[in-house]
Amino acid sequence: MKPLKIAAITAAALGGLALASYAAVWLLGERIIARKYSVPAISITHSTDAAVIDHGRRMSEVAGCRGCHSADLNGKLFGEARFVYRMTTANLPRLAATYSDEDFARSIRHGVKPNGRSVIGMPSPAFYDMRHEDLSAIISYIRTMPDKGERLPRSETWILGRIEFLQGLYPPEASTIDHNAPQRIYDFSNQLELGEYLARIACSECHGINFEGAPEGPGPGLPPDLTIAAAYPSDAFAHLLRTGEPLGGRDLELMDDVARDRFVHFTDEEVEAIHAFLVDRAMKAAQ
Repeated sequence: MKPLKIAAITAAALGGLALASYAAVWLLGERIIARKYSVPAISITHSTDAAVIDHGRRMSEVAGCRGCHSADLNGKLFGEARFVYRMTTANLPRLAATYSDEDFARSIRHGVKPNGRSVIGMPSPAFYDMRHEDLSAIISYIRTMPDKGERLPRSETWILGRIEFLQGLYPPEASTIDHNAPQRIYDFSNQLELGEYLARIACSECHGINFEGAPEGPGPGLPPDLTIAAAYPSDAFAHLLRTGEPLGGRDLELMDDVARDRFVHFTDEEVEAIHAFLVDRAMKAAQ
């Protein structure tokens, strides 16, 4: 057989193998994306009370809703990487036209859309134990916001993103939640429990649900284990949460933005409670 013919057959075979591999990854990734989750019913109702709506606005700041979905909650292009993904956050006022209160609650708490599929990129594990009052207030606030009508590109997970799904690097949020686990009820008269509740909603998105920091360990630009909070006197910790400026004056990059956009909406009592919880956690870890 002539060398050129052999080369052509080899190239065709390799091309076919590559195409088959691409198709297999795409379809297996689609299977993960299309998986449906069974979620218990949630009985929840929004309110038109002005105080509830204002509380919902503040909680939407603390929980990062406005940070991800934009200041008017109309969604935005949140991130894009060629061949990996495009993430566009949802236009929440537009969803309000078709979503029931339970649909919103299911999406926030369980990370499950009305069609049963997982949301992608929603930090629902941090919101699983969110009180009904806070969840209802956020939904109430969403329902007051206008849909300004801008059309955004749809979210997509491309081939490299699907490979990451298959490797388990970034699993769909709903797959990481025990949807039948009892919701924890926090005692807000206990400062440590109040602090833990708020830290789970506000801090665990970056520092992990157990506040242990980046899975790959400490490093420049990576979120640390929050035992570091024990090194902060209360006034320095409050300054950190208000400004993003740590002891020593380093540039904390993302923390700067998060502190000034979200954490400034904590009350002084809430900041003290978060600090007390993190210090108590650090002391227990050191024992």
